[in-house]
Amino acid sequence: MKTKQILGLDLGQTAFKMVLLEHRDSRMVLVQARLLEIPAQAEHEVRQAALKSLLEGVDLAHVGQVASVVDDPFACLHAVSVPPMPEQERADAVKWELQRFLAMPPEEMAVDCKLLGPDESGEIKKQRLLAVALPAVTIRGHLAFLAQAGVRPTHLIPKTEALNAWLGPASQGTAAVLEVGGSGCEFIVLEKGEPIFARKIPGGSVMTTKEMTGLLMTEQGQVSLTEGEAETVKRSIGIPRGDAAGLGMRGVSGMQIFSLIRGGLERLAVETERSLAFYAESGGQSSVGEVILVGGGAHLKGLAEWLQGRLGIRVTQAKVFENVQMAPGALQGAVVSAELSMAAALGAALGAGRGMNLLPPELQASLRASIQKAALKGVVTGVVLGAALLWVGLRVYQHSITEQIAALELEQKAVAFQVPALRAAAAAQDRWKAEPDWLGVFRDLTHQVPAEIYLTEWVVDGREVMLRGRVKQGRAADEVLARFTQTLEQGALTEVALRSSRKTERPETQAEFEIGGRLR
Repeated sequence: MKTKQILGLDLGQTAFKMVLLEHRDSRMVLVQARLLEIPAQAEHEVRQAALKSLLEGVDLAHVGQVASVVDDPFACLHAVSVPPMPEQERADAVKWELQRFLAMPPEEMAVDCKLLGPDESGEIKKQRLLAVALPAVTIRGHLAFLAQAGVRPTHLIPKTEALNAWLGPASQGTAAVLEVGGSGCEFIVLEKGEPIFARKIPGGSVMTTKEMTGLLMTEQGQVSLTEGEAETVKRSIGIPRGDAAGLGMRGVSGMQIFSLIRGGLERLAVETERSLAFYAESGGQSSVGEVILVGGGAHLKGLAEWLQGRLGIRVTQAKVFENVQMAPGALQGAVVSAELSMAAALGAALGAGRGMNLLPPELQASLRASIQKAALKGVVTGVVLGAALLWVGLRVYQHSITEQIAALELEQKAVAFQVPALRAAAAAQDRWKAEPDWLGVFRDLTHQVPAEIYLTEWVVDGREVMLRGRVKQGRAADEVLARFTQTLEQGALTEVALRSSRKTERPETQAEFEIGGRLR
């Protein structure tokens, strides 16, 4: 009996992941999983070769569904409320609602949504939707990249939806997933099995590795770990306890390792605390009881225990393949030691056809038409019997191949016509990404200004920032300003310094100040 296969892909910045599931006796079985690491800043040709190597031996012609994870630094997930309306009009309404969170014109967005239920907060009857949006140019670029490797996806699944599909029934309460990736982190809160809040966190495991290669003084003189040695220390030693002098890495002690990575760990803890606070302020239904760690950076030994001590809530390291039935030999090679990296790829395969799909509507319609046409041909073939069927079938097959060739030629011409526009859109996207996330900066600043201070002026010159304000009567001004500069240094600014401070004649304030810094 012919089996049905589902391919899940997660093409990250530092690793490509693939999961192949198969329907066997009404159950989903994991038959193959692969991971291929690539350089963080790899060229397009290198990434193409990596994707082809990842899929080597996979018969794409016999794969029923291909679900690929899509993500972008500007991706956003929000619950919105709109009046009941036709599906096509609803998509446009959702785009206008999401403009408040994604600073981008509606025509440049790719969106999908699903119904959460009726919104009974107002007098007008509305529907409450969970919506996700990405820049449309990201979707087009992802499709073009897959097409060059001969992959035609049936589903483009947002990272939040993929992680939700992986977590499955375990997320019936309120839990958070923290994916520590190579170039950044994703914080997602799930309420009753739905990803209701998401936030990007800067950093990632690549930055931690680079921090561990800093120059150190030992009994052997000045030494620095290589990136390979740093990765070994991350997995075998992790966050050292005590001095841990016996690391065996050229005389480097545990205390020295911790001094290198402490800054990155503190930033991760602070940003996770802010994410929990933002979720609560955005109307979270209940408090988060657990944070589940996934992603390549979550392999840092001791990270769960360290974060749990900082956050004061339970933090656990996920077991990605715990609830999946596996065929013999399904997990081999790098996947065995990098299980935490596979959550999104597995979720994409498990969630194919059940959740959001950012595949452009015209491609979804074309896909449905192809399936209907194939089914119709199957019925006709079953009715016509006899010796002439072989000859007729060959003629039909020849005609079908001819139609496919003609369609591919037209598709090639269409793609070639769009190449200049895609390149221009990609260049515009690069320029857009270079701009700071002003909304995030202002939002973070509101949480950083203490009660003893109020700001009077905010001056920006490129990435240079100048804050002017006054210190209220009460605690000593020097102490208040020292704590404020330290807080700013842990947030969106770096190189923070107190430029000037002087006493005032005002009865309600004791000092005026200027603090300078630079956006990260």
